[in-house]
Amino acid sequence: MAKTSASPETAGKGPLSQKVSLRQKHRLSLTPAMRMGLRVLALPTETLTEEILREAEVNPCLMVESWPTSSAYEVALETAAAPEGLSQSLLRQLGMQRLDADVKEAARVIVAELRADGYLDASLEELVSDYGIAKPLLAAALAAVQSCEPCGVGARNLAECLALQLRDAGLSAARAAQVVACLGDFAEGRWNRVMTALKVSEEEAQRIGALLRGLSPYPVNTTFEHLSTRVPEVVVERGPEGQTSVRLNPEALPTLSLAGAGSDLAQQTEQARRIIEAIAARQATLLRITGAIVDHQARFFATDTASMTPLSRADIARILGLHASTVGRALAGKALLFRGHVYPLSQFFPSSLGPLDAAVSSFDAQRRIRALVMAEDPEHPLADEEIRTQLKKDGVDMARRTVAKYRKCMRIPSSHERRRRKVSRTGRGQPVRAQSTP
Repeated sequence: MAKTSASPETAGKGPLSQKVSLRQKHRLSLTPAMRMGLRVLALPTETLTEEILREAEVNPCLMVESWPTSSAYEVALETAAAPEGLSQSLLRQLGMQRLDADVKEAARVIVAELRADGYLDASLEELVSDYGIAKPLLAAALAAVQSCEPCGVGARNLAECLALQLRDAGLSAARAAQVVACLGDFAEGRWNRVMTALKVSEEEAQRIGALLRGLSPYPVNTTFEHLSTRVPEVVVERGPEGQTSVRLNPEALPTLSLAGAGSDLAQQTEQARRIIEAIAARQATLLRITGAIVDHQARFFATDTASMTPLSRADIARILGLHASTVGRALAGKALLFRGHVYPLSQFFPSSLGPLDAAVSSFDAQRRIRALVMAEDPEHPLADEEIRTQLKKDGVDMARRTVAKYRKCMRIPSSHERRRRKVSRTGRGQPVRAQSTP
């Protein structure tokens, strides 16, 4: 059989020809140490402690010198019921799903990247770049996370959050997408346009509209996030003259050291070194971010005025020269201790209400709502619209539905319910006051 080969003149010119060439390409690639640092930074304090213990059991080069000693705080933890956190709940639910090992590991990465309110800020492309996980695996992992409770967790934007809740309410994926595309028409009450777009009757359009009004814009409500069983990793102290200082809580994490080992344990030694360095970097980042928070919320920390100014994660990132995703990872599941109280770091980022030149934080707005309700006449409790009018006189302009949302978050009953409770207790002379969280 004759054997032919392409000549130099014709080689590489056919439609199915192959060509081998060298090409230089510059791209950002994270080292194993950087990936370890990102993961350690994002873990909640309790989860990180569990990870350290698990690693120390299998790695002879990672030595745990001392565990946090018993304290009054720990005694309080042991006598209080510990609610399951978001990360723990999601990991438990994922463990009950039939997932491949690589998909389950990718799902753990997504859980670690979630914000405190359940949203996922990072895109799949960013996660591929950060962790080196294939995009199809991340897509399958995200679908697994989004199938968990609370409904809407893992959403990357408001539209996706609402679509997930609509699907949970019984709508098909296609119908949920159509409804979300008509949010503006639903909000403005343009029912003819809704009926045309969805090809439904007016009665069905009204039913879907009522369903939309009952949805939550956040998978997890963190307006008043209680972390009474969360270990504070940072302590803020106020001196006698009002000055504040920030330090690490020595009772939060165990003390680690690197054990001497021979060349046969080089891999374990390097892994232990990465963990120790990642924890040190995490603590340094937490101190920087907490220091910036204390500076910005000076009225809260340096005075007896429980007041906060509007603050965003982007503001802190710009002040410290950090990436916004780094700030988000550092805040997730972390808390600080101040004057005997544990505060989630996310609580110090209240949103802004009103014009920029006279902005009021959502934290202060909630305080004012609580104060108005506590001072109201029990015989004539204030309706949400009356509260809105009073706030507007004080320079806080918000919609009635926003007043209702904040009131519900503080567990304050409606004016009708407050009046009903007062009437039911009239014979006992016990006027009803609002039940709200501190």
